[in-house]
Amino acid sequence: MNQVMLTSGIYQLVMAVLAIIIVWFLLRLLDVSLGFRFRTWLQENENDTSIGIYLGLRFLGACLLVGLLFS
Repeated sequence: MNQVMLTSGIYQLVMAVLAIIIVWFLLRLLDVSLGFRFRTWLQENENDTSIGIYLGLRFLGACLLVGLLFS
């Protein structure tokens, strides 16, 4: 019984790490395909709150999408 729980826990952890890597790759691919450069955008934008909200909600949306695909 302990082996099943350990295997299940490791599987869940691997899937979570894989999902985060996929989200990062997809967001990066989206930026490259749109020609969007974060470094210049961050330097030009002075409102830190809007940057944080945008990046957080974008990451949350991508995580929800990958989570739905994995479930």
